Amino acid sequence: MSYYRSNNAAAVLIKNSTVPSKVKHVGVNALNTILSSSKTMIEINKLEFFFPKAIQTELSSADIDVLFKCYQDSVEERDKLLNKMATLVIDVDFYKGNNKKCLFYTGLPTWTLLNNLFELVKEFLPHHFNCKLSRFQMLTLTLMKLRLNASFTDLGYRFRIDETTASRYFHRCIFILYKLFKNSKFVHWPVERENLLLNIPSYVRSTFKESISIIVDCFEIFAERPLVLRAAAQGFSHYKHHITLKNLIGISVTGVILFVSIGYGGRASDKEVVIKSGFLEKIQERYVILADKGFLVEEELKAREATLKQPSFVKKGQQLHPTEVEQSREFARVRIHVERVICVLREKFNICVDTAQISAISKQNDLYDRDLYDKIIFVCSSLVNICPSIVPNYFEM
Repeated sequence: MSYYRSNNAAAVLIKNSTVPSKVKHVGVNALNTILSSSKTMIEINKLEFFFPKAIQTELSSADIDVLFKCYQDSVEERDKLLNKMATLVIDVDFYKGNNKKCLFYTGLPTWTLLNNLFELVKEFLPHHFNCKLSRFQMLTLTLMKLRLNASFTDLGYRFRIDETTASRYFHRCIFILYKLFKNSKFVHWPVERENLLLNIPSYVRSTFKESISIIVDCFEIFAERPLVLRAAAQGFSHYKHHITLKNLIGISVTGVILFVSIGYGGRASDKEVVIKSGFLEKIQERYVILADKGFLVEEELKAREATLKQPSFVKKGQQLHPTEVEQSREFARVRIHVERVICVLREKFNICVDTAQISAISKQNDLYDRDLYDKIIFVCSSLVNICPSIVPNYFEM
């Protein structure tokens, strides 16, 4: 008898060893083919595997038990974390003491500011047995919508409510915040001249003397295209090449928003927005209005004994006089603050950047006195005012 290695790594015991010497390490079928001439068939008596029954490793059974115990602990910890994420509740404890989380989700830089805002508005928020959210959750849901502009489906999943319920709470809370901020004068034009003169920085005082400086500009928000052709024509902006909403904003030289107009169609000119928004009614004598070249309201301001300051522009290819260059530089140094405030308004609240839905712009039989986006812009401007100003408020009195 002889042993031969087969293809499946097993030992084959054969009989009648009349196999030629040149045949080595071949399978049973190959041997039967070779030995067919001598009519000698191979019979397998015993099949044995050469693999050892036990594998020797460097780990003992105690080490394996420890590793298995660590694996079980990791699985249990993972399940606890998943369960905690599934049952996470966005409430006071979610924001308390975490300034970064407050800034990311609400746009307010500190937890103290968020808590003070809640203490101011909590008495006006609805609270009864049928409410699925607490007062603090209603406020944070509204701020998260303004800040992130997340869909109501997303907010519904986060607060474990239906998307229609989230939408209803947002609209109600926006209306309450608008009325409250309007009465609290968060965006307010002081009637007393002394209040505006007292806060004028030294570098502005040296340029404009005792005149009160107001910086104005318009910013536009993209909107969906309406189905009515007349509305689409009124909303198309040749500057943005899109359907837009145009709002007029007026700030002081310290970066405080004093005036925000309602939304107009993008087709309206800057002069038309200034006249229709009621901005001229707040202008008094010796006011200095800093604006861009599109605000052609010099005659209207002269009628109120106010002055319009605009940057100088080259006319008919003539070079500017050095005095005009220096004055334009001084005006641009102050006027740039309105651009910075608009950038802060857009960066803090993404709802002022994304495309406005046509259903939120104009509603028939609206229960409120203004459109939704007018209230949204006013509320966002009020929240920017309660945050630290971007203009350095150093004075040299």
